[in-house]
Amino acid sequence: MFNIERIKKDNVVYYVPKGLLCKKDVLVVFTGRLGGVSEPPYEFLNLSPNVGDEIKNVIKNRETLCSELNLNLDRLTTCEQTHGDKVVIVDDDSSIGRGAFLHSGAIPKTDALITNIAEVPLTVFCADCVPIIIVDPVKRVVGVVHAGWRGTYAGIVVKTVQKFIYKFHSCPEELLFFIGPCIGSCCYEIDTSLARMFEEKFALQLDTRYGKSYLNLVEINIKQLVENKVKLEKIYCANICTSCNSDFFSYRKEKGLTGRQGALVAIIK
Repeated sequence: MFNIERIKKDNVVYYVPKGLLCKKDVLVVFTGRLGGVSEPPYEFLNLSPNVGDEIKNVIKNRETLCSELNLNLDRLTTCEQTHGDKVVIVDDDSSIGRGAFLHSGAIPKTDALITNIAEVPLTVFCADCVPIIIVDPVKRVVGVVHAGWRGTYAGIVVKTVQKFIYKFHSCPEELLFFIGPCIGSCCYEIDTSLARMFEEKFALQLDTRYGKSYLNLVEINIKQLVENKVKLEKIYCANICTSCNSDFFSYRKEKGLTGRQGALVAIIK
């Protein structure tokens, strides 16, 4: 668990891991639903243009957030998020700023982004899925992962780590991981067939209550990381359930009609 610091500035609220990035050369941010200008059912700080909210409100929310973080919205880089396992390295001008203003411009069919370029905010959007931010403080490389149950099952976080290693020669033991607010096993009920799939693939016993199975996506992502040489003590979790906590958007609790919070990481010059 990490000490999550809630910051409120003007009309935006966001959360940062307190005291874990002392050099101040990497920005790690998770947002919730508080702040912003979006109207119901997307109130208030919806950051996704792909959920039915008015695009002008989404852009305003993004502008406000980037302004408070001293980031350039033009360089905000996002991906389509198709619940797959594709990882893309953002390493040139053609990919920087993709999806900053329109969802159609986002990097297609991708659920994880990596960069070593400064002042390029990488962002994914979630409303129960697991947002994972990865920081290599030695090589100065950062990444962000969107891991729903499909991405988790496909091992997207491990595939992202492998990209760190292959492209940037990162050492997995040196990587830092920040797992943001997401739905917890307290609320994530799944059917029998899906439960069996996860139990068989990951050799674990899911939590069961009153004959129902509950999935712990955070636990499974951590299990995969540790099995791939990541140090457990370098994995930090917010331990906030988006379904339990009304300060966050929850796709499941709100029956699919809701906004999306963001997970953002950027190298600061």
